[in-house]
Amino acid sequence: MKKVLKYGVGWKFDSVEELAKHFNIPFKALKKQIAEYNSYVKSGVDEQFGKPMGKAKGKYLKAPFVTVRNWPKVHYCQGGAKINVKAEVIDSTTWKPIPGLFAAGEVAGGMHGVSRLGSCSIPDCMVMGMTAAKTMMKA
Repeated sequence: MKKVLKYGVGWKFDSVEELAKHFNIPFKALKKQIAEYNSYVKSGVDEQFGKPMGKAKGKYLKAPFVTVRNWPKVHYCQGGAKINVKAEVIDSTTWKPIPGLFAAGEVAGGMHGVSRLGSCSIPDCMVMGMTAAKTMMKA
């Protein structure tokens, strides 16, 4: 939490009112949602989303509230330019390498099929980047 607050990617509020005001959230609706969630913690049943509540037992939402910024972002692209084992970009109409065009890393698609293997972003960039460099040097 200290780093979250230190680097400004999170905020601490001493009340629901402060939190609602900071993010311009309707106070009554937020207060009602928190009360509803806390009732699920107490009963052990999440009536809104049906999620398991076993690990939430006794963990009620209450002040102080620490929030973090969160927004959608691209984590890793699964698509991109099709490449071959030499890191050459393949033309989608002829299925032949495009002379002088190479790709590596997230811009290259098809390296992992339909699901990326965990922790492979940097090796993708490094291995295919070096492969592209070696291919260019041989040309």
